[in-house]
Amino acid sequence: MYVYVIENIPTSARIKVNTFVTWSPNFILLSVVAYFTGSWDTLAVTINLLAAPSLFCFIFLYESPRWLMQKGLLNEARRTIIAMNTWGHGAEKKQYRHEQEVMDALENDLTASHELLRHKRYYFYHLFYSWKLLRYSIVLAFSCFTNAMAFYGLLFNLEKISGSLYMNTSVLGAFRYLLNIVLATVDHAFTSVGRKFVHTVSIIIFIVIIAFVVVLTKTDLTLDFKGLIRLLTLTGMGIISILFIVNALSCAELFPTAIRNLAGANIATWNRIGCILAPQLIYLGEIEESLPHIVLIVLLSIDAVAFLTLLPETKSRPLKDRMPPKEKLILRNCKTTRTLSIPNDNDDNDNLSCLMN
Repeated sequence: MYVYVIENIPTSARIKVNTFVTWSPNFILLSVVAYFTGSWDTLAVTINLLAAPSLFCFIFLYESPRWLMQKGLLNEARRTIIAMNTWGHGAEKKQYRHEQEVMDALENDLTASHELLRHKRYYFYHLFYSWKLLRYSIVLAFSCFTNAMAFYGLLFNLEKISGSLYMNTSVLGAFRYLLNIVLATVDHAFTSVGRKFVHTVSIIIFIVIIAFVVVLTKTDLTLDFKGLIRLLTLTGMGIISILFIVNALSCAELFPTAIRNLAGANIATWNRIGCILAPQLIYLGEIEESLPHIVLIVLLSIDAVAFLTLLPETKSRPLKDRMPPKEKLILRNCKTTRTLSIPNDNDDNDNLSCLMN
């Protein structure tokens, strides 16, 4: 879903859409419904009934223009790009984005190559097609894994902190949405605040919070400061949840269109693996009460360093449309799918990308 949304909105609106239109408010709705339903089966049926009307929204959605281009459907891609560039603008903007202008850009990019693109097939191993893609895949997968471990490890242990479980869940949802609004505002106001900055600062704040909880645990002050521990835990969960958005955005912005869905599926898989292992983290407390928190601190420290040093900044950059050239393959003699190459990954002069900004 992140890939679809990112491919259908202008570059400047990526963070805004993904922070305002998110699942954070659903925590409030979920806690209310769970309180009144009283059983898991009734809760599951009710939640699905509430979500069912969203199916009708698909009637009004456009297909991704990049996917349409890969299939050689230039006319549909043209209409979608024009629609994207007229959202929220008047007649002057519509006149500027004339159909012929868009068509020229599409033809310049695809006239010589769209027949090849129509017959391409990309597979999971293409995520490790070059050393650069291999690095991106490993770092983002590890980041999503540790993010899920941190968030769900605390979420599944939420009943052990003071206060009502339903109230804590509602407060968490409201706080997460407030953080999303702050993130969107800061991202718009400060061009220097990119994905790496938000990722690193979020982890630092989370580590400081969890370290303080560890100190209270080691000094046997948990009962005296149970209200403070509740506040710190909910704050830490809200802060670390920002990484869900940052990781998904970074993944979509780093990988070429041909394997963007594969990359999204890869990090989503590692996210789910983190969800599966997160409840087991609690059992480490039987060895040492503060051990689960210490493990999270270590994992997130590695994540912060890897994300900061091994990934490029992607804010405000156009989405990539082409795979790396063959000379950059890890195994040059292996059988590979033919790809189009570009001389520089940082080339921002692509005609299509300019139209979609």
